[in-house]
Amino acid sequence: MNRLIWPLFALIGGVLWGLCFSPEAVRWAPWVALVPFVLLLDRPDAVRLGWLFGFASWISAIPWIAPTLVTVG
Repeated sequence: MNRLIWPLFALIGGVLWGLCFSPEAVRWAPWVALVPFVLLLDRPDAVRLGWLFGFASWISAIPWIAPTLVTVG
């Protein structure tokens, strides 16, 4: 159970970070998303957890790219 908590923590934080870049930006999300990220940096497997955080934020932030290209060109 404890082995799954930290990766889940990284994924949730990454999704919250990705919500910062949505069209309807969630103003509280960056502050809440940075807490798991800072806590993950102290872990021995910080590289793997940081990768999960970044991958989750990238996947959750992708939907803004197409509307931006249509609007801006």
